[in-house]
Amino acid sequence: FTFEAATLDERNWVYDFGDCKWIKKYLEIEFDHRLAVAKDDPNLERILHTVYQEIADINVMDDVGCEKFAEKVYNYVQPKVYTDTKGRVSLFSVEVFEHGANSAVYQNPYGSSVI
Repeated sequence: FTFEAATLDERNWVYDFGDCKWIKKYLEIEFDHRLAVAKDDPNLERILHTVYQEIADINVMDDVGCEKFAEKVYNYVQPKVYTDTKGRVSLFSVEVFEHGANSAVYQNPYGSSVI
């Protein structure tokens, strides 16, 4: 996560990372030990049958992949950060790692909000 602000808060911080517990909770609910499957996957019916057997916890999404995961998380986190900080802080980007060598970054489609 890359946060940005034109001014620092009273502690000289952009954003208090101690306030990120809600983000961690969201990531755990959406991604931790879950199988992400695209809603148009040709094997979706077969995969969903696995859920009924309680073998896997499946998250059916519009699209899958690091790029789409980064976009999904950005779209969830950005409005709350902006609202909670009364517009002082914006989320500039989210980076999702596939593994140590590969990652994808989704960033604010309008560019930096800091002037």
